[in-house]
Amino acid sequence: MKMKRYSLFVVGMFGLGALAAAPFFDVTGKPAEAASKGAKAGRVEGRVLKSWLWSANGRRVHLKDHAPAVIKKDGGFAFDRVPAAYELWVDGEGEAPVTVYRGLTRRDPVVRHSPSFVTSLDETQHKATVSGIVRGDFPFPIDRGYTMSFYFLSDRATGRWWMGQQGQSLGPRFGRMTVLWNGEPSVSGTLLALGQHFESAERLSEAFLAHSPLQITDGGEANKELTLERLPTGRIAGEIKTRAYETNGYLAFRLSGNRGEIGLECKLKPGRYACVVPDLSTLGGEYCMSLVDGASGHIQHCGGKIGMEDFSLQIEPAPKLNPLKQPGVVSKDTVLAWSGDEQAVYSVKIRPDVMGRVKWFEFEVFFVGPRLAWPDLAAYGIEAPTGHKYKVQIVRHYPYKSLDEMASLQGPISQFASYRQAVSSDIELTLAE
Repeated sequence: MKMKRYSLFVVGMFGLGALAAAPFFDVTGKPAEAASKGAKAGRVEGRVLKSWLWSANGRRVHLKDHAPAVIKKDGGFAFDRVPAAYELWVDGEGEAPVTVYRGLTRRDPVVRHSPSFVTSLDETQHKATVSGIVRGDFPFPIDRGYTMSFYFLSDRATGRWWMGQQGQSLGPRFGRMTVLWNGEPSVSGTLLALGQHFESAERLSEAFLAHSPLQITDGGEANKELTLERLPTGRIAGEIKTRAYETNGYLAFRLSGNRGEIGLECKLKPGRYACVVPDLSTLGGEYCMSLVDGASGHIQHCGGKIGMEDFSLQIEPAPKLNPLKQPGVVSKDTVLAWSGDEQAVYSVKIRPDVMGRVKWFEFEVFFVGPRLAWPDLAAYGIEAPTGHKYKVQIVRHYPYKSLDEMASLQGPISQFASYRQAVSSDIELTLAE
């Protein structure tokens, strides 16, 4: 498999058996015997995605007593003769992580799997470029305090270009913007230009918008003229309560129909915030905040509108592991437990404490209820020898009350899902005999 030089993070490879078949257990370690009410055995047709737009193409989905299914370009996979309740897990040969979903019953699951690096499997099928000229009451060439960004927005393609980026035009000409997509060789979307004037680093005074429908074809070089019009601005404010002192967050306008997002200049940090942003409501969609920090994980909150003074977010306390029989030590018979909701969705992440001492792996299992038997990692093709230390994190996933609810197009994979993670600190555990 060809490795790209722009890989974000390269991990050590671990061997994965072609037919690694883990037993289907519930979270206590006992064989699962009962499915959710109304669940029936039969065919399962699902999707594995990295994000709302891109699939985990070429990776593998495993199910007990079945040969692995290779994920298609659109994320699709299928199994026949699947029991009413089942466990599936996703991996990539020579890649981390392994992602496990334990206790599913729905016949159309949509699950997330995030490979740790980019490979040739992630190359898109189609590419085109867009260039043109933008006109209107906007100062060209752009100068200090002015910005202009361009987007191609579609439910299956994405492209973005900034005027004035290094070595590029200061206007009024723009491009060439690269647009990438999969599926059919042509795609329809919206070409959009957003111009902004800032009186200071964080104070927006004027906004301008131009947009037009555009169809592009693989290998094509589209050329388009856009005309800017003045756009109203408005204020969004609220409070972010998080355990972290530093939070990496941003505000975006997301277009309905999963047509992409427009990033905005609004810094989100713990405490009160207030931002003046362009009023993009005529495009159809809503404002969403996204935050990532070490204490709270990934948080997404949607439903924001111009004029809201309480577009706020509060992070719940993280799960706390109950005392172990021998502090800091687990065995293959240990059941990890913590206080929490019996109907809540949790995940447990396991990885070696130091790269190099143990062949690197990343393992995450999703399930319902505040307990988990120490997993048989070897059953998933992972070498985790005893006598070594491993780092464990416990994550609660809000607001889901079942794995079936989370494993859907309304789950975290959705552009408009409001979800939160409460993430424990790293727990260092030694795996004993």
